[in-house]
Amino acid sequence: MDNSINIQDNKENINSYAEWLAASAAHDAFYAPHPQGGLYKRDMNAIQFLYIISGSDRDFICRIMDGMRSAPIGTGVTGGTLRTFVFVVDFSEQQNSDFGLFLKEQSDENIRARILTEFIIVDYQRGVYFKVGGGRIQDRDLRNVLDKTSFAVKMTPDKRKEWTAMKKTAIKRTLEDIRPKKENASVLVPAIILVFINVLIFIADIIFMVKTGEKPLEEIGIQYNKLVWEGQWWRLLTSVFLHDDLSHIAGNMVMLILISRILSNFYSNLQYWIIYLTTGIIGSVMTLLCMGEDLMSLGASGAVMGLGGVLCFRMFFGSNSRYFRKAANCITIGAIVAYNLVVGLTMPEINNWAHFSGFIAGFIMAWIFHLIQRNKQKNNNKISA
Repeated sequence: MDNSINIQDNKENINSYAEWLAASAAHDAFYAPHPQGGLYKRDMNAIQFLYIISGSDRDFICRIMDGMRSAPIGTGVTGGTLRTFVFVVDFSEQQNSDFGLFLKEQSDENIRARILTEFIIVDYQRGVYFKVGGGRIQDRDLRNVLDKTSFAVKMTPDKRKEWTAMKKTAIKRTLEDIRPKKENASVLVPAIILVFINVLIFIADIIFMVKTGEKPLEEIGIQYNKLVWEGQWWRLLTSVFLHDDLSHIAGNMVMLILISRILSNFYSNLQYWIIYLTTGIIGSVMTLLCMGEDLMSLGASGAVMGLGGVLCFRMFFGSNSRYFRKAANCITIGAIVAYNLVVGLTMPEINNWAHFSGFIAGFIMAWIFHLIQRNKQKNNNKISA
């Protein structure tokens, strides 16, 4: 009777540790729940899945592995996807003595099937972990979590449950911070509308150019500083929607789409419009103030760099910036923004006043929205208290 009670308590402790590990992986290693089960995250363009399994049910494990190996290409695991399995095992049980060898055989079969997997065993009784086959665990953040294994297994079950609950609460608050509630879904997504308007204007001017030899939309909308000073102030805005040639509009629209795919998750449609139009106009105003009367300028670069400024603020200075970088997978896009700013300094035809003023304006606006959101959260907490 006592032995059965101990076995049951041990299983509950192992399950408790597995739950703690899952919460820690989500909070400290930046994994998120996957709709089909397990946890996952994107690292650059790669996808990493994490599965935490308490116990050593070999039939269950074989079914999982066979399912992966038999999955058609495109529906299961691809060569560029890493799946990490963490098994929490009690090696004091006799049937688990050769569990490592069993997993090594499964790993070898996965290699032959060209499926990238990683097996990690947590020896619950000793509070240690190791990777099957040797070597280092691929995910450094997950490795840091597992380094706390001995600390976690020594906790009392109640204490571990308390820590797990704290981590889950912290995850929820973090996600609320980096993913504020948006407006109802709509086909009127700002980025789509902007791309449509810019492309439509560009095509219309090309058609006019072919038929009449002139670009009337460009003529009435380009930022010609002399005419702006004479009272044609609308050019500060209309020039943001004009482009000189195909490479010009293609470069701006691609950057607009790439950055918007990230920021659209974190800002409402209204906030997005405010950022885009304000930074675009500020870029035009700085061009007017700092460059000569004879200058003519056009393009969405100031507004696009404004979005880049918002992105960079969130990446390095906003709340939970590290989590944002991981969750949004935005390092590459941020590097492209920086590259465009630096390269622009070496090219005389680039309007660097619009680029840098738009970027700085976007950075400041992101900071303002951050302060507004933080004050709103403080007020809500006061009301709740």
